[in-house]
Amino acid sequence: EAGGLAGLLPGKRGLRASAVLAVIGTALGTLSAATTLAAGGRLDFHGTWSIPHGEIHLALDPLSSAFLLPILALSALASIYATGYLRDRPEGQLRQAIFFFHVLTISMCVVVTAKNAILFLLAWETMAISSFFLVMLDGHRSDVRRAGFDELGGLRNVLSEHQLVFDAIIELRMFHRRDCGTPVGGMFGIGDGNLPDRRFTQDLQALGEV
Repeated sequence: EAGGLAGLLPGKRGLRASAVLAVIGTALGTLSAATTLAAGGRLDFHGTWSIPHGEIHLALDPLSSAFLLPILALSALASIYATGYLRDRPEGQLRQAIFFFHVLTISMCVVVTAKNAILFLLAWETMAISSFFLVMLDGHRSDVRRAGFDELGGLRNVLSEHQLVFDAIIELRMFHRRDCGTPVGGMFGIGDGNLPDRRFTQDLQALGEV
């Protein structure tokens, strides 16, 4: 999503460049997602990350593709619509809208393709924060500020819930490492779906039913 850098261009040039890059990027993503959805299979991407218990692990499978397709389609349409909707905005608002729109698009794509819990939570919060800054584009209006801070209050509640989930993941990982002698993997670390992985997943499911 190089379209976010288009906000560095002055005025309407940045807006048009953002739309063009967004359409190209979403078209390539749509092609990959549609191919995976039609043919099955799975595409994985692994990257290094120094965050404890975190891993950059993205995967495109038929399920994530089903969610990714509408995200990409709506993002492309929104970027095209924005060239008219935002054309008379001040320079600062244009840059804010372009940057956070692309951050929002990327974070939504990561949410549906993340295969690591910490990466998923980080993408979720990024999605919420970028939405807040888009809502506050008209922050000079009192009703918009009220709506924006209402969303920020909801984000605070979600952050608290995610902190509880993160703490539970860490505690369960430590318990299973001590109990089974093997770190868990899958969505919650690095592993190969062995017995500790399955037991860890079962415990997390039980935690969600409490």
